[in-house]
Amino acid sequence: MNSNFSILNMRRDVFEEALFKNLTIVLFGLIINYINGTLLYTFFTNVNFHSDSRYILYMQLIINDNVMVSIMVILHVLVYVCPTLNVSMCIVLLLIGENTHKNTPLNLAAMSTERFVAICHPLQHPLICTVSRTYMLIACIWVVGAIPGFINVIITIVFKPLSFFSSGRMCFHINIFQSVHHYYTDYATNILYMFFVWITLIYT
Repeated sequence: MNSNFSILNMRRDVFEEALFKNLTIVLFGLIINYINGTLLYTFFTNVNFHSDSRYILYMQLIINDNVMVSIMVILHVLVYVCPTLNVSMCIVLLLIGENTHKNTPLNLAAMSTERFVAICHPLQHPLICTVSRTYMLIACIWVVGAIPGFINVIITIVFKPLSFFSSGRMCFHINIFQSVHHYYTDYATNILYMFFVWITLIYT
C-alpha cells in the first residue's frame, strides 16, 4: 500500500515537473514571438523600410528566429504529449528547424557584408544592394541552409527501409539521423558553414 502511494506521488511530481517545464517554454516562446511580431508589424506598416536592404535583411532574421523558436517549442511539447511521433512528420519539423538554425549565421554574414559595402563603398551601395538583389540573397540563404537537412534525408532514404518512415519515434535529431554518415555530414557542414561565416565577419 505504501509502495503504491509513493509511486503515485512520484508520478504526480513527474507530471507537475513536466507541466511546469512545458508551460515555461511555451510562455517564453510566446513572449519572444510577440516581441519579434511587434518589430515585424512596424516593418510591414512602414513603407520606408521596404526599400532599405539593411532592414529587409534584419526582418528576414526576425522571421527566421520566429520560425525557429516556434519549431523548437513544438518539438519540446511533442516529446511529452506525443512521445512516439510519426518519423515522416518528425523529419519535416526537423528540416524546418535545422534550416532556420543554419540560416542564422548566414543571415548575419549577409548583414555584415551589406554594412561593409555601405560604409566602405557608399557610392556603389545603392547599385549593389538593391531590393531585388536582397530578396534573391534571402532566397539563396534559405536554399543553402536547407542543403544539410536534405543530405541527411537522402542518407536516411539510402540506409533505412521504407517502413522506418511510417514508424513512430521520439522526435530528436540524433534519434532520426543516427548513422555515422549523418554524424560526419553534420560535422563537415558545420565546419564549412562556420568557416565561411567567420571569414566573412572578420573580413567585413
